[in-house]
Amino acid sequence: MNRAMLVVGIFLLLFALGAGGGSEVFFQQKDPLGDDNGPGTYLYPRNVAFEPYEGLFDLIGFSVWREKEEEILFDLQMAKITNPWAAPEGFIHPVIHIYIDSGPGGQILPASSGPDVLFRPEYAWDYCLIAAGWGNSRFLAADEGNGRILQPISAEVLGDRRTIRLRVPVTLLGVPNRRWRYYVLVGSYDGFGPGLFRDIRATESEWFFGGGHDKPGEPRVLDLLAPATGKYTQQQQLRYDPTGKRRVTLTPVGHGLTTGFRWWNLLAWALVLGMIAAGLIWTAAKGKLFVFWLKIKDFPDGRFR
Repeated sequence: MNRAMLVVGIFLLLFALGAGGGSEVFFQQKDPLGDDNGPGTYLYPRNVAFEPYEGLFDLIGFSVWREKEEEILFDLQMAKITNPWAAPEGFIHPVIHIYIDSGPGGQILPASSGPDVLFRPEYAWDYCLIAAGWGNSRFLAADEGNGRILQPISAEVLGDRRTIRLRVPVTLLGVPNRRWRYYVLVGSYDGFGPGLFRDIRATESEWFFGGGHDKPGEPRVLDLLAPATGKYTQQQQLRYDPTGKRRVTLTPVGHGLTTGFRWWNLLAWALVLGMIAAGLIWTAAKGKLFVFWLKIKDFPDGRFR
C-alpha cells in the first residue's frame, strides 16, 4: 500500500473516532471528596434521615455539556444520594445553586438569602440555576436593573444514583463559551429555611448543622466547587469572620472550554500531524536518495545529460 494513502487513511479514521461522539463539553472540574463540612467545621444533624452522616452534600464533580442542540446539561456528581422523603426528582437532601458569570454586569448578591455569601464584583452572576426537590428547581436571569426572569427547569437523578442533572433550554441560557465562570454551591434542603437552606448552629441538633457561631452572615454552604490547593480552596473561601468585619465573598472556577475536544482528541490530532510530517519527510528523503543513486549509477561524472 502506498504510504501516503496509509497516512490519509489513519487520519480519517482518527478524525471519525474523535468526532463521532456528537457531544460537546464546555466545562468540567472535579471537587475533593469528603469536604461537605463548609469551612471544615460543620457537623451533620443527628436525625436518622441524615444517615450515613457523610457524603449527602459532597459534590465530587461538575460538568457543563450538550448532546442535543436545544438544551445544555449540567451534571453534578455527588458522593452519596438518598431520598428518604421520596421527592419525585430522586433527591431531597442537597439544594444546589449554580451561578454563571457570562459577561459584564450582573449581581453580587445570591438569588436568595439562603447561601448568605457574596460574589466578587468582577465576576458578578448573570444566570442562576437552582436544583432542589419537590418541584423547586428554577432558572433565573438577572438584568442590569436587578430584574429577574424566573422559569422552572428539569432536575433528576440519573441511573448511576450519583449524578443530579439539570436540563436548560438553549433559548434561556445561550451556548456557553470559554469566558464563562461558575460558582457551584451545595446546601441542605429545608422547606422552612431561608431560601430553602438549612441553618448552621453552634451545636448540632436533630435538624440543624453544628460547628458554626450562631451569628449573622455565616454561610449556609456545605460544599463549594473549588480547587483542592492554593488560596481559593473551599476552606479558605468559606472561612467566617465572627466579628462581622468581612463578609464571605466567593471566587468562581473555570477558564472555559469552547469545543468538545478532550485530551485524547488532542493527542489523536498530534499523532496524526506527526504521522503526516513523518510521511512527508520520508517521501522527500526517498526522492533525494533515488536521484543520488541515479547520479552515481548512470552519470559517473556527476552531471545530468
